[in-house]
Amino acid sequence: MPRMTLLPVIAGPALLVAAGYGVTVVAPATANTNTTRTDATRSYSADGSKGRDLYAANGCVTCHSLQRRDAFTDAGLGSAPSSNKEALNDRPAMLGGARYGPDLSCVGNRVPGADEDADAEARVEAMMAYLQEPSSVHEGSTMPSYRFLRHDDLRRLATYLVEHTCAEEAAE
Repeated sequence: MPRMTLLPVIAGPALLVAAGYGVTVVAPATANTNTTRTDATRSYSADGSKGRDLYAANGCVTCHSLQRRDAFTDAGLGSAPSSNKEALNDRPAMLGGARYGPDLSCVGNRVPGADEDADAEARVEAMMAYLQEPSSVHEGSTMPSYRFLRHDDLRRLATYLVEHTCAEEAAE
C-alpha cells in the first residue's frame, strides 16, 4: 500500500484561497477602470487635503454624502451619477451614510452665499462664512456652527469643500 502524504490535502485548499484572493482583490485593484485618472478625477491642494482630514475628523461624513446617485432626489446635483473616477484621490472614500444633510457632491459649484461667477478665493470666503453660521444662509438649519475651528482650519475645510467640484457642471 502506497504511503499517503498531507501535501495534496494542504496544497489544494491553499491554491483555492490564492486563486480566490487573486480574483477578488488583486484583479480589481489593478484594473485600469479603478486606477486611471481622468479629467473627472478631483485633485486637492495642500489646504484641500488637510481640509479633507478635518471633514472626516469633525463628523461631516455622518450627515453628508459626497456622491450623486441616479435618483430623483439628486437630479439637480449633476448630469450623471458619481463615477469611480471622481474619487480616485480620496482614500479612503468618504461617501457618507445617513444623508441627514444635503448631498455635498459638486458643492464647489454651488457655494452658499457666493455668486455663480465668483473666483475660488471668494467661494472659500463665502464657504467659511457659511460654516461659521449656517443659519444665516439657511434659516432654521440644523447644521452646527464650526466657529470653534481655528481660522486656518476653517479655511482648509472650506477649501476642501470648494475644491469638490464637478467638471460637467463647471463647463455649463
